[in-house]
This record gives sequence, C-alpha cells and structure tokens, in this order.
Amino acid sequence: MEYIYLETPIINRFAKLHGVTTGRKTREDVIEEIHKIGKEKELEFLNKQYQFSSKHISLWKFPDGFPDKLRTAQQFIDSLVERGIIGKDDIDTSWEPPLLNRPQICAINMVGENVFITVVEKNSRKVKEAYGLKSLESAKLTSLVIHFGTDQLIQHRCAFSYTKKYTSFIKDLMLLSSDIEPYTFPKTTKRTAKRICELVSAGVISRDIDTPSSIGSITLNSAEGTDLNSNEECKRVTDALNEAGLPTDNNNSETCMFISEDPTTGFSIKTKFHINYKRGFYKFDKEMPEFIFDYFWEALTLAEQEEQDDLLENV
Repeated sequence: MEYIYLETPIINRFAKLHGVTTGRKTREDVIEEIHKIGKEKELEFLNKQYQFSSKHISLWKFPDGFPDKLRTAQQFIDSLVERGIIGKDDIDTSWEPPLLNRPQICAINMVGENVFITVVEKNSRKVKEAYGLKSLESAKLTSLVIHFGTDQLIQHRCAFSYTKKYTSFIKDLMLLSSDIEPYTFPKTTKRTAKRICELVSAGVISRDIDTPSSIGSITLNSAEGTDLNSNEECKRVTDALNEAGLPTDNNNSETCMFISEDPTTGFSIKTKFHINYKRGFYKFDKEMPEFIFDYFWEALTLAEQEEQDDLLENV
C-alpha cells in the first residue's frame, strides 16, 4: 500500500487542502488525483512525518550523559552494526523480523544527530472460538528517539507505564550499566505546564480539580476557543468554590490545545495534549507527526532549561 504511515482521513484532509474533492472516492483514487496536481512529493514528506508517530512523549536523561564512545549518532549506529544488532544496509529502512517476546529494532533512521528507532515485539491475546479460546498474535510497535550532540536525551514515545521496559532496552543499546537510572523532565508542575502552554501558544480547555471533600474532583470544560487560564467566568467559578471552602489550586490534570502548521506541506493540526500532574506525564489525544513532536519537545526542553536557570540564580 502506498503511503503506509498515513491513515485515509489524513490523506483526504491533505487532498482537500489542495482542492481535491474526496466524496466517495477510494483511497487509491484520491492519491491518484493528488499525483495529478503535482503534490506527490509533499504527500510523501507527510508520510515520513508519521513514520514514528505516537500519542505519547516523555523526555529522559542519564545523570552522566551518554558513554564517551557513543557521543555521536554515527558512533551509535556503527556500534549497533558491529554488534550485529542491525545490518549495514538497515539504516534509513524498515523491516519485519520474526516476532519475539522481547523488544527488537525493526526500523532505524539517522537525521543529523538524532536516531529514530521503531521497536517491535510480539503481542498475544486470547479470543473466543467455538467453545474455546485461540491465541492471536500481532506486532506491537513503539517509537524511541535518541538525541545525541549537546542534548543527550531520549524521547520515549510509549505509554508512561512502559518506559521502564524500554529504558532497559535503551541501556543495552547504549552499553550503559543496568544500575544507572535516568530521570524524566521537566517536572509536571503548574508553573512548568503554564510555561509550556505559553511556548506552544496553547490554551487550557479542560481542568480536573482535586477537592478535599466527599465530591472528589470537579472538572471544568471550556467552550470552543476559550482558555480557562484567562477566562473571567472560570475565575468567578473557582473564586466561588474557594469561598465555599473547596480549594482549587490542586489539579489532577489539564488538557491544552494549540494549532500548528507544517511549513513544507501546509498541513495544520489541532493538537490537544493532556498533562497528568499526579503521575507526571504528557500525552496527546491522537497520534502526532514529527513536526508536532519537534515543536513540543523543544518547548519541554526550553521550559526545563529556564527552570534550571532559575534554580541557579536562587542558589
């Protein structure tokens, strides 16, 4: 299938952006129309943007950085080839290895000092068949990005609960001792979250407030285009709750939204991301392409740097 990383609704949106009507046309017919108007290169670019897509992002660093002999992306790639983990011809490709009960690389791309990896492992589940059960196996894919150079950090693009497993996998790839534990950043404090929203021009569209009462939590949802951080009605509601003895300064989570456009294709995405204060992670509402990840993780790293600068000033 052409453009294997693009779901049909995304192809249809891209087509409409460039004046192609989709109606009841098949995926193949829409693609053919896109080719006819000379937009196949932009569509292929968008396809690559979704190769390592995910709903999840968390940033991790090792306390002492990466090993001296694996300080660059090329050194890392050479090490994987020398150890037989990947072949020399596997770089910038994807493949389908036999499924195993442990993670293994099935795609790897090097872009500057960044290495993008897709990891696959066997996923088994039981389904009913006649009077019994049968086991179905499928491929579970997860993306990881290793940033070399001055950054020396890892993007886990998996659910936060799986980061421990993939951290062990990364340690093996990076020749790091199993006792070395990475830390995640930035901390999901209200201050940091507010700064991230400022950096990506996002507004808060939902807030779940934990109240010390028998009603548990209260969720505020905004109308379209309303930012709860600056909305006067929201302020009046929270003031009333505070006056009633229900403090509103302890949030379980917030959902924020921003719109970003890819300059190469003109494709824009309304992006919602969820901040879980209790468990300390960020999550998008749907799988996002690379240009959204670039935009978002740069905001995360800048927010972290500003936090560190403030700490140093106060020492």
